[in-house]
Amino acid sequence: MLLPKAENDCIFLSGDPAEKLSGGFYDHGFIPESAGGYHRHGYFATTYVLQGYGVFKDHLGNCYDYEPGDLMIRHSNTRFFTSKHYSDESWMEFSLALPGSFAQALYAGGVIRTDLTFLSPGISDKLLGLAAVFVKSINGGVGKAYAAFLDYFNLALEASQGLIGQSQEERIMEQARAMLGRFDSDINAPWVAAQLNMSYESFRHRFRQSVGISPNSYRIKRRLEQADALLLHTSLSIKEIADRLGYSEQSCFTRQYKKYFGRSPLSSRQ
Repeated sequence: MLLPKAENDCIFLSGDPAEKLSGGFYDHGFIPESAGGYHRHGYFATTYVLQGYGVFKDHLGNCYDYEPGDLMIRHSNTRFFTSKHYSDESWMEFSLALPGSFAQALYAGGVIRTDLTFLSPGISDKLLGLAAVFVKSINGGVGKAYAAFLDYFNLALEASQGLIGQSQEERIMEQARAMLGRFDSDINAPWVAAQLNMSYESFRHRFRQSVGISPNSYRIKRRLEQADALLLHTSLSIKEIADRLGYSEQSCFTRQYKKYFGRSPLSSRQ
């Protein structure tokens, strides 16, 4: 597999260092070898290791010997430890950072749990491609970068070897929830069923048994909870939020939001 060339981009949404939006492929010319140290950032960050080895200790005290194909998750305002050791003098990683305000939206919307700190998705052309899309999205606005992050992170979740400890049914439902959690307008429950090689009726029945609600209800719930978090924790406009969550019309988003929460998006923002 051909690894990408080093490239990166970074902007700050304000004078606060925690409001950092960045992403890139970094080689050993940018990331020095390190015996390790403890750090804490106001922003949310992930590192996808493509070449090299090291040690990562998360804020919960878990220790991982990481290798190519592993992904480390560093939550905002939490203490972590990292070391970096080259393999044959080579190093390559894809790292991204999301502003602290976005991190709060991720947590509040249930997109990411703070106890999730390490994944092993392996190295794939598709994941590398979505990583490259994120880098290119940064100067297209925070909405585009956020949508690109969701595509990248959800694929990493789906591919992660961390699902191996679950039963086959649990792995399938975890994959289903990850796909339904994407906010692309063309994703729906029948499409997810097809990706999992099931009939729609069989998928709907098994999903309801596992999760307690239908796939469509789950997708609506995830989108609206994420919308509520974005309204509270970011400065994105209501139209931008509707666009990012895959609604073709802002009016449709507003009606669904009001039906679910009993208040309008504008009321929540105010």
